[in-house]
Amino acid sequence: MRRLIGLIAGVTTVLLLAACVPVQPAAPPALADTTVTLNFGTDGSASGSDGCNRYNTSYTTDGDTIQFSPNAAATMMACPEPIMTQSTAYYTALTSAATFAIQDGVLTLADSTGAPVAVFAAQNTGLAGTNWNAIAYNNGNQAVVGLVEGSTITADFSADGVVSGNSGCNSYSGGFTTDGEGNIQIGPLASTMMACADPGVSEQEAAYLAALGTAATYQIDGDTMQLRTADDALAAQFQRALPVAETEAPVATGDVVSSDATVSGTVSYLVRSALPPDALIEVTIRNAQLADAPPEMTLLAMTAFTSGGQQVPIPYTVVYSPADVEEGALYSIGARITAANGQLLFVSTQATPVITKGNPTENVEIIVDPVN
Repeated sequence: MRRLIGLIAGVTTVLLLAACVPVQPAAPPALADTTVTLNFGTDGSASGSDGCNRYNTSYTTDGDTIQFSPNAAATMMACPEPIMTQSTAYYTALTSAATFAIQDGVLTLADSTGAPVAVFAAQNTGLAGTNWNAIAYNNGNQAVVGLVEGSTITADFSADGVVSGNSGCNSYSGGFTTDGEGNIQIGPLASTMMACADPGVSEQEAAYLAALGTAATYQIDGDTMQLRTADDALAAQFQRALPVAETEAPVATGDVVSSDATVSGTVSYLVRSALPPDALIEVTIRNAQLADAPPEMTLLAMTAFTSGGQQVPIPYTVVYSPADVEEGALYSIGARITAANGQLLFVSTQATPVITKGNPTENVEIIVDPVN
C-alpha cells in the first residue's frame, strides 16, 4: 500500500493513506486548526478526518483506476464556514477521482477527464524525534480512562530508540523498536521512585507504564497517536506536543506551578441522556486566529478525564501557561465526549471564547451536542 499526502481542491491537507500509515503535509494547512486525514485499510475501507468531522467510507482499485464511495458516514459537528467549505471540497475531490498515477513518490488523482483533483507526496511515518502528551490509557481493568485532573504524562521517542518522559510525578525511560509496518515493542522500562503526593497519580503511573508494555501496534493520525495491543485494544492515546526547549527548566508534572493559570467551568448538554460511567471527556483550548500553522501549533492546553459515573454538568479545569498566550490572539474552548470504545458521543459545535479580549476564565459553560 502507498503512503501519501496532498493538496485537495487547492487546499493543502494532511492525508493518512494505505494500511493506516499516516503522512504529513508538504506545506502548512491553508486553514488554521484543521487537519484532514485519510487512512486506507487493506479491506477496502477508508477513514479519517475531513478537518471538522470523523468519517468512514470505502474505495476500490482496478489497474490505474480508483473509486471512492459517495456514501461516506460522518459525525455531525458544525464548524466555521471556511472549514465546512474545505470539507466539502475534500469530499468532492475524493468522489470525483477516477484514476491515479504515481511517479517519483508523488501520487496524482484525476477525474474522468484526466484533470488532476488531488496530488499527494509520501512522508516518513517513523516515531523517532516525536513528542507526545498522553490523554488516555488502559487502566488494566478493561477500561480506557483519562488522566487524573491536573496531571500530565509525556512520551518522547528519540532517534536512538529510547522512549522517555514523565509518568505523573516520576521520570521513566526504556527502549522501543518499530518495523516500519506499524508494529512496536516498548520496554523494559525503568522509573524513578519518588512518592507521589496524590495516591491517584501513583496508581495512574503504574497503570500507564503497564499499558506501554502491552503495546503491539501504533497509528499516528494527524496530531493524535494510538498505541494498541496485539488484540487491538487501546493501550494509550496521545496528543502531539511541541519539543521542550533545552533551556527550559523541568517542572514536576501533576502539580500546578505558580506561573500557571486555569480556565474552569462545566461541560453540559441539553438532551435527556445518561453518560456511561467510563465516558472520556476531553477539553481543549486553541488559538482560533493562528493562520498557516499545523493543528498542533494551535493547541494552547487540554485536559482529559473520565466521568466516573458523574452526570452533567461536569466540572473541568484546564491548566495553561500565560507565557504561551499570544497578545491579541483569540482563544476558544471546546469539548468532546467519547465512549470507552472510542465512539464519539457528544461534541461542541460552536466556539466559546476565553482568556483574551476580556473573555472569561471562570464559570465557562461548554455545551456539547449529541452525535448522530
